[in-house]
Parts: sequence; C-alpha cells; structure tokens
Amino acid sequence: MLRVDRICVYIIFAGFIFLIPSVCYIMFIDELCAALFGMLTLADSIINGNWKRYKVLWIAMAIMTFYALYSTQLGYNTPAYFALDWILELKPIIPLLAILGIAPAFTPADKTILKNISLVNATIMAVCLFGGRPLIVPVVFHPAYCGSIIFVSCMMYLYCSITPNGRIEKKDIFIIMVYLAIGALCAKAKYYGIAILTIYFLFIYKPGIMRQLKLKHGIAIVATVILILVATWKKIDYYFLSGNSETFDPEVIHSFARPVLYATSGLILIDHFPFGSGLGSFATYASQANYSNLYYEYGINRIHGLSPNMPDFICDAYYPSLAQFGVFGVFLFIMLWVYLYGFLKLYVRISLTKYKYEFITGSLLISFILIENLGSTLFTQSVGFAGLCLLGVIAGQAKSLKESSMVLLQPTSSSPSSQKKI
Repeated sequence: MLRVDRICVYIIFAGFIFLIPSVCYIMFIDELCAALFGMLTLADSIINGNWKRYKVLWIAMAIMTFYALYSTQLGYNTPAYFALDWILELKPIIPLLAILGIAPAFTPADKTILKNISLVNATIMAVCLFGGRPLIVPVVFHPAYCGSIIFVSCMMYLYCSITPNGRIEKKDIFIIMVYLAIGALCAKAKYYGIAILTIYFLFIYKPGIMRQLKLKHGIAIVATVILILVATWKKIDYYFLSGNSETFDPEVIHSFARPVLYATSGLILIDHFPFGSGLGSFATYASQANYSNLYYEYGINRIHGLSPNMPDFICDAYYPSLAQFGVFGVFLFIMLWVYLYGFLKLYVRISLTKYKYEFITGSLLISFILIENLGSTLFTQSVGFAGLCLLGVIAGQAKSLKESSMVLLQPTSSSPSSQKKI
C-alpha cells in the first residue's frame, strides 16, 4: 500500500520529468496530473475521512461551480464551454491546494533526483537558447518557455539544495546564477524582472530586513525596484499606459492585442459588477474555441488576433480573463496569494535564519507567477503547474511546522496522526 504523501510526490516527479515535452508534444501532462491530484484528494477524503484537510479546495470548487451556474444566465457561450472553462480554471488550483492539504515532504533521495532533473531541464533549455530558433522552435516553440523552464528548474534546485541547518552551498548558488544568466538569452522583459528579484533575494535580502531597515538595505530595495522597472518599462508602458507605436513590436503582433484585452477587461469589470461576464466569455481558451458573443458586444471582434477568423491571441495573458469573475473574483484571486504568502511568513516567524531559503523560494515563485501572468497564461500551463506544485510543497511544509510547534507547546495533547494509507 502506498502512502498518500508518497503518491503526491510521484505525481510531482512526473510533472517535472515531462516538463519540456509537455510544452509542445505531450500537452496533456498537466491536465493528467491535475486529474490525478483530484482523484487522490477524493480517495483520501472518502477512505480516510480527511475532508477537512482539503476544505480550501472544496471552497474553491464550490465558488467555481457558482460561476458556472451564473454563466448560464448571461449566455455569452454554451454550457459545454462553461464546463470546459470550469475545468481549465480549476486545473492550477487543484494541484496547489491538494499539495497544500497533503503537505508532502521530499526525502534526501527525492531531493537528489529532483536536483538532477532540474539540471537536465535547465541544460536542455540552455542548449536551445545558445542554438537559437532552429533548436528552440522544434523543442518548445518560443524562447519565453526556455526562460520560464530555466527559472522553475532553478527554484526546484534551490529548494532541494537547502541543508538541514538551513544553508545553501556556494557551489549550488553558483550553478543557479549560471543558469539564470543563460536564461536571460530568452530576451523577455518578464524574465529580466524576476531574475533581478532573484539576485536581490539571494545576495541582499536578510530575514527581518523590513523590521530593522537600515539605509544600505533601503537603498538596495529601491535600486532593485528601479532595475525591475527599467527592465520591464516598455511592456508596462504599452500594456497599461500609452499603448503607443514607439513600444509596439512589429515582429510580435499580439503586442497590440494584449492592450486591447486589458482595456476591455476593465470595461467588463465595470459593466458586469460584481461577478463579471461568466465562464467561457473572455480571454480564455473556451471563449476562443467557441467564439464568445462578448467580443461582438465590445466591438473587439474586428481586432487582428481577436477576431472569429483569427482568434489566436485571445488566450494570451491571464489577468484579462479575471474580468470573467468580476470585482469579486479579482478580490478572491488576490486573497489566494495573500493566503499562500501567509504560510511563507510562518517560516520567518518560526526561525529567522533556519528557514530563510524556504521563504525566499516560495516568495520568488509567487512573484514569478504574478509577473508572468502579465503577458502569458503561465498560471494555467504546464510550466505554471510545475511552479505551483513546488509552491504547494513549500507552503505545506510551513503548515506542518506550525502544527508541530503547536504540539510541542501542548505536551499533554496527542501527537498528530501520521500520513494515512490508501
């Protein structure tokens, strides 16, 4: 019989082993893994009675079901595509909250294997970047994926390199920095931003830095923010401010479609207050596969890349799709990250020094996903799935540490039960 936490780890292994081929070839890997996580949580709940362990997941599924029913009243798409979007929107949420509930721990052998897998993935992407488009296109289609895979691999390598006393060997930091530098060849502003943030966390950040802020630390933080803004300013200006032709990239036609999506999403949030336009209606694959009537309502069906005959750039950035959920949905999305960050803060509260790198890795993963979602749908893709799995592990271990601390403070209480088996 296999333990629930071990099954969870094996699914995470599968996601990282097939991370590169899942981009262009075995594209159902993240869907399959998400389904396996769903079945695992259901089995654990029914057989072992661990329903409370996944209460946040059940709440998330209930909210999404409400939106599916709500969508039928607006009629911007058909029931089949409401159901499809229900599945796709839950795809990143199920693994994240399932892993958080199970709280699996990597064994030393797991960490060694995952470090090797991370090195293989990062090396393949590095070779592709050095080889240029002739290598990139057949392997992962676009250089942006090279950068994303390298970063997620570096985060897995970083987490698995943390020693029992909370340190990272210098050679491991060196390896991570080499691959991060190579990843910059993807030439994406989003990557530059997260790479600068990683350098700050690895070389400047100290636990409790905001509580006892010194002048040199304040200067370092301001300098980091300025560097990130400089590296990403053209995209920020085009998507959110001017949208002028000086920042338009003629080789990337979706650089025009994205600002239209962002602008229209703002109008939808106002017009469909507070629950939005419903599932399958805007900036999602479901609204592209079966063209949503909402695009006609706002007149963006005539935009290249957003038209019925050429809808290729409809599903091109994640944040515009939040218009489907309205102001209430935007609030819930923000609360999800606040909730997850709350677990990371537990590391700092328990030990300012011992769990420094767990906090750093988790914070960088959250930053990575939030930055990437500006110009991609990474949150719902296989690379995002891998990042969310690792984030779930990190947050889950923080939860376990908190529970262990509570048990130590109450010696007369019974110890928590070990992972049950199926």
